[in-house]
Amino acid sequence: MADPTHRSGVDDLPGGGRPRVAWLPLDDDGQPVDLLPLHRLLGWEDSGPDLEGLVEPADAARLAALLGPFPASGSGTVRARGPAGQPRHLHVMRQPNSSIAMAYDVTEWKQRAQRLADRTAWLQAVAEQGDEVVAVLRGTGAARHTWMLCGAVRRLLGHEPEELLLRARWDVVHPDDAPRITAALDALAPGDRHRLELRTRSPDGSWTRLQALLAEQTGVSPVDGVLVVLRPLTAVAAFDAQTGLPDRSLFLDRMRRVLRRGHEDGPSAAVLLLRLDRFDAVRDALGRRAGDELLEAIADRLQALVEEADSIARIGPADFAVLVEGITDIRRLTALCEVLRAAVHEPLEVGGQQVFTTASLGVATTAPELLRAEDLLEAADSALRRAADTPGGVAVYDAATQERLRARLELEAQLRFARQRGELALAYQPIVSLADGSLAGFEALLRWNRPGPAVGPSDFVPLAEESDAIHGIGRWVLDRACDHAAAWHRMGAEVYVSVNVSTKQLSDPGLVPAVASTLGRTRLPPRLLKLEITETALVERPEAARDVLDRIRQLGVRLVLDDFGTGFSSLSYLHRLPFDAIKIDRTFVTEITGGGTTPIVPVVVALGEATGMEVVAEGIETVAQLQHLQALGCGYGQGFLFDQPLDDEQALAASVATRTWPPEAR
Repeated sequence: MADPTHRSGVDDLPGGGRPRVAWLPLDDDGQPVDLLPLHRLLGWEDSGPDLEGLVEPADAARLAALLGPFPASGSGTVRARGPAGQPRHLHVMRQPNSSIAMAYDVTEWKQRAQRLADRTAWLQAVAEQGDEVVAVLRGTGAARHTWMLCGAVRRLLGHEPEELLLRARWDVVHPDDAPRITAALDALAPGDRHRLELRTRSPDGSWTRLQALLAEQTGVSPVDGVLVVLRPLTAVAAFDAQTGLPDRSLFLDRMRRVLRRGHEDGPSAAVLLLRLDRFDAVRDALGRRAGDELLEAIADRLQALVEEADSIARIGPADFAVLVEGITDIRRLTALCEVLRAAVHEPLEVGGQQVFTTASLGVATTAPELLRAEDLLEAADSALRRAADTPGGVAVYDAATQERLRARLELEAQLRFARQRGELALAYQPIVSLADGSLAGFEALLRWNRPGPAVGPSDFVPLAEESDAIHGIGRWVLDRACDHAAAWHRMGAEVYVSVNVSTKQLSDPGLVPAVASTLGRTRLPPRLLKLEITETALVERPEAARDVLDRIRQLGVRLVLDDFGTGFSSLSYLHRLPFDAIKIDRTFVTEITGGGTTPIVPVVVALGEATGMEVVAEGIETVAQLQHLQALGCGYGQGFLFDQPLDDEQALAASVATRTWPPEAR
């Protein structure tokens, strides 16, 4: 039997209506070797676009995470496009330690599931409110008719459904209420919901007061009509049973009234969302009853602090909302947030035990783009999601921040495919002997030549680390830099290349094998490769880092401690970890002037001499800085004084040229 990890093609799975599957062999970086099976799965007769053109941009990051460098594994669904742009859904699966991914066409299943979800979501929403679906109306204006009557009308109205279908449309509705119902129905737009009160005539001639919910579902759900939901007015309780506070629906109704009332002179209101931190942990530890007691106590405290004119509600398991009228000043609102947080932080006696709680808050104020109740509440929720990572636990929504977050996600998705699109490149900054001006080596610097505004390494490298794209990108940088260094060596140049290794790469078990493999493939002498490690990469697990660095040293590769002096444990690293060189951070070199230098520079130079390690000064930009470092005995340096970063062809020419750096300083 053929090894499935080398299989490529498209199969029909047995059983009618089940999806087909494409087998996609992957390289070590998790990229498909052959896209033809995927093209055929999606309907192309011949080859189609590249992976980026097949997948919806919003799902590109998810697909890249699913594939990922070997030995990644996982499964998930992404949206794709067929030859005519028709939407398709793919379920991508990769088994552990496999170099093949399977892509299933689950479009039909997804569509069925969505139709079911639409119906289920509505039924669940109705069930949560205890509502009774009485009828579905279809048509508009004079053509509007009763399409369906449910058995609930028998209990609520006292009439048989069959009887009502034969009677005039509003025969059982009070004459004064019928015009309001007609007007409300005519004003509904798809997706709208409207509540009103009405009176209906019972078979004995008496009148029953009811609350009606009209939900326009035409064209937006499988119901495809106006749902009429009735409840006895005495049973209408839009309040949270646990705390007695208004629930989400009542809170939204209040918000709508406030916003409508403010339209005449401009709405002025704010929403504060408060979430109890670690509420689930407290409830799991002390029990559900204790959790309920905690919620009740917190609700009482919050109610006591909210002005009578404002509204407070419980809108989630551990979420409370406060509507503040007439205030949009952020300072006053954040002050109120602090008052609310302080009240929550006071210890509580719950279940016979003292409990300390904390809270995070999100704030949103009315703005031209936030004049709908739902939008304003969503904006506050967006701020709340950021609050946990914000000093002080309070975050304020603003459109600019939201746009930056959206742009960051878009940039992350683009970065995942930058290597495949050929947008990444290396630049090489010369590292020079300060004793004689000869070229000692180059530091490889990553550049992203993307379409549109330029993005610097200080922006996209941290983004790559956060998204795990750094593994594939780091492997590419190592391979590319060693390829170029091997070319310099073949031309007779004895210059090294220095490659930066990030925190996540250092914890990657594939780092050492990758270095060994690259050296073997390029035949680059190990002494001509240096790996630069920052202090911050060593803080969390220094012992594990030592094991990795020892294994790299055993390959003959040299190690450099980068940005020395910017951390808090530099001296201990020098004694415990096997470094060959130290780099003085550019911030200290910048402070060198004609009148002297910061004390850290001569100390680092002396340390290097005492430990037998080379010392490299970064960021040399002036002759005065160069001369001062030479006087201190610093061995090597790099910076704009010597040259701008060079492309690979310029670096090759410089590696074999006979020159001093910089000539004007000699």
